[in-house]
Amino acid sequence: MPHRIAVSLCSAEPLGGDPVSLFLSYLDDDGGVWMFQQTPDGVWAGPQQIGVLLGDVQVVGLVGLQNYLIALGQIEEDGVEYGAASPLVLLISTFSQQGASPEISDWSIFEYLNPQPQDEGGPYDAPIDIQDVSAVLATFDDNTYLLIGAASGDAGLFVFSANLSQSAGIPPTTIDTMGAWIDVGLGSGASSPAIALTSEGSVVFFGISGGFPFGFVSADGMNWDPILSLFIGTFELGALLGGYTSIELTPGNPNETLQAILLNANIGQPILWYDDSGEGLDWGYYGDLLPANVINPPTFRTIAAGFGNDGNLQVVGIGPTVYPGNLPYLIWQDVNGGWSPYPYDGSTGEYVTLGNDFLGLKTQPIDLAIGMGWTGNQAPALQVGYLGEDGNIYINWQDPEGAWHWYAGLDGHGLP
Repeated sequence: MPHRIAVSLCSAEPLGGDPVSLFLSYLDDDGGVWMFQQTPDGVWAGPQQIGVLLGDVQVVGLVGLQNYLIALGQIEEDGVEYGAASPLVLLISTFSQQGASPEISDWSIFEYLNPQPQDEGGPYDAPIDIQDVSAVLATFDDNTYLLIGAASGDAGLFVFSANLSQSAGIPPTTIDTMGAWIDVGLGSGASSPAIALTSEGSVVFFGISGGFPFGFVSADGMNWDPILSLFIGTFELGALLGGYTSIELTPGNPNETLQAILLNANIGQPILWYDDSGEGLDWGYYGDLLPANVINPPTFRTIAAGFGNDGNLQVVGIGPTVYPGNLPYLIWQDVNGGWSPYPYDGSTGEYVTLGNDFLGLKTQPIDLAIGMGWTGNQAPALQVGYLGEDGNIYINWQDPEGAWHWYAGLDGHGLP
């Protein structure tokens, strides 16, 4: 499912540099895109509506990528209702630092940025439905590319590759003519796309098909090879019932090893594979993130990952829909690559939810996103943003010592 909340970092330069502000963007029930901004003094401001969308565009998902916010939308045209066959629209907004305050660009709207059927000049027999996207910036031959990994429920996995170096890093309105779609070769319907860089600079692209994970690797963003070790290993482990629903790709410990954290709906737990070679071809199996001695572990329905204090990877998941409700739980990775729940009593095996007041507020989180923000003294601090079913944004954040804190909700006037 496309995410309704995303994190972007504004920096002084379009393609990198020190972060200046964190932007937490989210969708309302009508498909409107809104944003809260956190500055280095730790203060939140907003909400602010981002851009003005075309009346015939329905935004269904958001992806944050450094200075970019990418919105996945569908366009209604010629009597075609919104749905799987609707043409894809990608809207890209850029954030840049101009003086003391960040500025937000207007949306750049790229109509029909989807693999085209034969009657529209493309190689496919019918329109390709794009249901979800992921994105990464990669460098090949001193050029920076925007790679958008897309999943089609009918046709598999596709990558759109555009050379941003031709436009000083700002996506132009002609990005659809500058880039190209590549069919990575899955050949069957897919969901939950995830694309990321390996430690050696290659790109890996994962997706779910038939309840199983499939992966591909590329050294140039154009030519893709299957990751056989992941496919074969999944079956050899006896997971013949599949049940995988989502993937998080992120560097982790030790040595920024690329990690694939897969959520399995059959057991409701995240399972880890890791890039054993640094080049994306050979993947090793770690297993469940939660240790076996945890009593009554929650079943997760969605997860997100990000770096916290001391550079340790943190995974936050939203728990079950049954009592005590959709509450957040944390699993963190130490410097040696081991995983532990938090808060956790090792003597009793009790694992409790990350500090929050969702039950007291009589609401629950429906989606989450993670990004690095700030404390009040301009120290980096991991922020976990939750989109509540009441439409408000709620925050857990981690201070540099590793302790976690709770914000009761952002209401457009800074912190409550």
